[in-house]
Amino acid sequence: MELEAYYFGLQIMAGVSKSNRESLRCLWDETNGRPIFRAVTHIERFMQISRCLRFDSHEDRETRRLRDKLAPIRNIWDKWSKNLKLMYNPNENVTGDEQLVLFRGRCCFRQYIPSKPAKYGSKIWALCDSKSNYAWNMDVYLGRARKTQPEKNQGENVVINLTRNLGKGHTVTCDNFFTTYNLAVELLRRKITVVETVRKNKKFLPLQAIDVRKKPEHYSELFFTQNVTVVTYMPKKYNSLL
Repeated sequence: MELEAYYFGLQIMAGVSKSNRESLRCLWDETNGRPIFRAVTHIERFMQISRCLRFDSHEDRETRRLRDKLAPIRNIWDKWSKNLKLMYNPNENVTGDEQLVLFRGRCCFRQYIPSKPAKYGSKIWALCDSKSNYAWNMDVYLGRARKTQPEKNQGENVVINLTRNLGKGHTVTCDNFFTTYNLAVELLRRKITVVETVRKNKKFLPLQAIDVRKKPEHYSELFFTQNVTVVTYMPKKYNSLL
């Protein structure tokens, strides 16, 4: 009863306030908090419900965990991810990228990315509407399984999976981690275009696009294949963009 009466509503409001587990208690603060949180329930009761809340059966959880690290919340995550796509039709331009959600607790797939502001947390692949920022599709990165080789073309596979139910006519923008020639061809086959930056060590690039040592500043050049266009640009000497 308490879940329907106030718990889920307060969770949504906390999300709108961009509060994480560490800053959640601040919402109940008498000086800088929000009065509605104190009026609805006590912080300790709210945290007690959070600690006891479960979304799966404890009896077979360990068995499912052997093949799925997200087993404790897999059912609700899949339902939520499915509803994201049902509730919104994205605009023409969408963006694929990663997001590190701050989390310092115990988690077998917690990531450490020093270049991110949070540094520690759960890494989520997301496909978002470029106009509204709506997350149309999301997937949790669960890390590499033990005693397995690193995944080949990981970025390419991520974009293909995130756009699996995306309709034709869209343009996907992503950075050079995801860029491959095969990705551009595969999306174009589905009537989806892609705009990406490219690392110079990619084997599909023509040699003329890589060798920019003798190119003047503000020089641009285009290379064409049957389905893909590569643009090089020299904004300043020895700092080219692809």
